[in-house]
Amino acid sequence: MVTVLILMSTFTLAITIGGMVLFELKSMNATGESVKALYAAEAGIECRLYMTNKAGSCDASGTLENGTEYISTDYVTYIRSIGTSNKVNRALEITFE
Repeated sequence: MVTVLILMSTFTLAITIGGMVLFELKSMNATGESVKALYAAEAGIECRLYMTNKAGSCDASGTLENGTEYISTDYVTYIRSIGTSNKVNRALEITFE
């Protein structure tokens, strides 16, 4: 009986630790995707600033080499850009006068 209780306790502890490790691995992956999405949004902001300041041209939305995407929108007093990486979205907005 004691052996069965010790085995069940050990099994429960192993399952709990395994679940915690999987959760941490998923969190680390989401953090990396979040950073890539943030940089994609920044690329959209830079594109709009280039269009505004240099009268140049670039795409208001696009896909970058690492597979991330951005969509930027130019309003009267601000620019908003949304970056996407593997279903993770991050947005940036700058205001100017």
